[in-house]
Amino acid sequence: MRIWKPNKKHLVKAFICLSIFSPIIVLVLIASYFVLDTVYPFPVERLEQLKKRRCSTLILDRRGNLLKVFLGNDDSWTLWKNNLSGCLRMKNAIIAAEDRRFYSHHGVDPLALGRAAAMNLFSCRRTSGASTLTMQLMRMALEHRERTLSNKLIELFRAIQCERRMNKDDILSWYLNFAPFGSNIYGIGAAARIYFEKDPEHLTSEEVALLAGLVQSPSEYLPYRYPDRARARQRIILERMLDNAFIDRNALSAVDSGKLSCKRHVIPVKAPHYSSMLAHKYPGQQVVSTLDPQLQYHASNILAQSVKDAPVGTNGAVVILDNRTGAIRAFAGSAGYDTTGGQINYATRSRSPGSLLKPFIYLYAFERGIASPATMFDDCHRDFDGYAPQNYDREWHGKVTVREALAYSYNVPAVLMLKKIGVRPFADSLERFGLPRILRPDSRYGLSLALGGAEFSLLELVQAYSVIAGLGRSKSLRFIEADPIVEKQSGIDRDAAFLICDILKDKTRLNGRLLWKSESCELPFAWKTGTSNNLNDAWTIAWTPDWTIGVMLTCAGSRRQSSLVGIKHAAPLAADLIRLASNGKPIWYRKPDGVDERIVCTQSGLLPSLSCVSRGTELFQSGFNHTSTCECMKDNPRVKRLCIISPVNNRTYNGAVVFKAESSDKDRLFWFVDGKYRGETCYGDTILFRAKPGKYCITCSESSSGVSRSVSIRIQGTEVPNGDS
Repeated sequence: MRIWKPNKKHLVKAFICLSIFSPIIVLVLIASYFVLDTVYPFPVERLEQLKKRRCSTLILDRRGNLLKVFLGNDDSWTLWKNNLSGCLRMKNAIIAAEDRRFYSHHGVDPLALGRAAAMNLFSCRRTSGASTLTMQLMRMALEHRERTLSNKLIELFRAIQCERRMNKDDILSWYLNFAPFGSNIYGIGAAARIYFEKDPEHLTSEEVALLAGLVQSPSEYLPYRYPDRARARQRIILERMLDNAFIDRNALSAVDSGKLSCKRHVIPVKAPHYSSMLAHKYPGQQVVSTLDPQLQYHASNILAQSVKDAPVGTNGAVVILDNRTGAIRAFAGSAGYDTTGGQINYATRSRSPGSLLKPFIYLYAFERGIASPATMFDDCHRDFDGYAPQNYDREWHGKVTVREALAYSYNVPAVLMLKKIGVRPFADSLERFGLPRILRPDSRYGLSLALGGAEFSLLELVQAYSVIAGLGRSKSLRFIEADPIVEKQSGIDRDAAFLICDILKDKTRLNGRLLWKSESCELPFAWKTGTSNNLNDAWTIAWTPDWTIGVMLTCAGSRRQSSLVGIKHAAPLAADLIRLASNGKPIWYRKPDGVDERIVCTQSGLLPSLSCVSRGTELFQSGFNHTSTCECMKDNPRVKRLCIISPVNNRTYNGAVVFKAESSDKDRLFWFVDGKYRGETCYGDTILFRAKPGKYCITCSESSSGVSRSVSIRIQGTEVPNGDS
């Protein structure tokens, strides 16, 4: 057999042909690329579509801690990482494993192509690929299932396009977020979290090598299913990283002596109801919510314990609102998914609020000058065309002021006030507080609207009470940190709102109940309870200038106990949460300039005359005329008209106290403190009394008749915070 041997002449001809045609071939290829690039532009939308379909919805708290992850539309776990600048180890590992010349080629690696072509040619089958990271990214975007020559050429063309339009770091970021890591896990974010319960930035060299080894064949190298294969592949990746000077030999030795530690962990779930609300609104996105991790933790735990101590079948919800920003800082839709009815979001479920609308009734009356805190009502049996409300204690209390009626939540005075102002005007006014519009309030609810006839959700009521807490000014509710702070002008009268807060700050209505576990933790706050008629729902809304907190407990199970009471079951929980939110700092309102303090007759609530023997002080709005004079004792000749003007009975004073009294006989008056003589005054004169902190009994006696009057006061050594009286 004759073997052809090229001579010098043949070589010269070949070289000349190559020299002539090579530039032409290159120019043709370049021209062809630009033509194809014009006809088939780079499909960047395919990357975005894949991201939108595959990305899981991540809900984070305001500190960036993971609350809950929701599967992507194709049921995959993909925790998208926008910033991978801190993941240098993972980048080095994936480059060492898949494309060590990544930063030197332009989408196609000619050396790898030549090597793969030679190996496949000599073996007569496909034994080696030449896909760069960019080509692999294009395969994911184009969703090529089969590795055919035509698909490979398309990926090659698209890879060159990609490299011309994106920088290397962006390409690597897209790749690491799309790379398969076994089962339905895609992207380094999900892989790091599920396999090692870490963020990608905190992975060790051994861990990134294990994950990088998965990409070549995820089903073959699953570490929790095939640990030996995974360990062998990990060793190969680490050796490549060592060859590229990404690690030192100590890291390789540590793997050889260590134990493979990797399993599939369950992604934690926190604030599931709140997270579901946001996931429905922001699908496929990473959302930073407004939840505070510490408040959320305590709110969930305290609610769970309260539900555990409540009657069987009880569940509930808690909402904590930051009045300063409108942000929801804690949201527990139930006491836990494993509790009775725990998958229901009770914070957004409408229920009968019991007495929680009473403050809004009296606020409406204050705004229009219909009543003041001193206005009197007769708390007795009333029949309103067949509707006969009763008090919770099943007793009648006779003449009571608006302050007493609201503080003790008496029912008949609230119904009387609603009848006076009108059901329809009141129902329409509730929209100012963000409550939903009540349809047909007259015919559907009537006067029962005052006692919980209409249903509202806890979230709606917290928003409504935040308007009172802001004295008419409030912020729109914010659920994510990116939402702007928007102030709302509700049109609520500031002075009237302050009177409501002042009335509901009164803790004497507790009747011996302790909201605080420790008296040393007591803080000023207003609060209102509510109990549904069938005792299936217990409510409490508590607030300060900075916080509004709502608690609702409800009978959730089929075995309804019907024994939930606001003051007993919900109020202690609200008190604990207001203390946590306030961080132990006493904050209260300063009395507005439009609110005056006046002396009133405690028998009628009107301005006292000389015949009134029982006097007290009350707050009034200065813009309204409440100046009627009491005549309750003028026709009683046996009443001696001696009255102590100052000090006021059951009042607390700071340091010095002025003694002043009026007498119808204009006689000399003698003053005694705890039975000891302190001096005398003539008509219109005063005495200045100073004493150490403590309780004192002050007595004034006429010199001629011997008629006397007494009051009890307390003197404290420090000022009351923020002008509170």
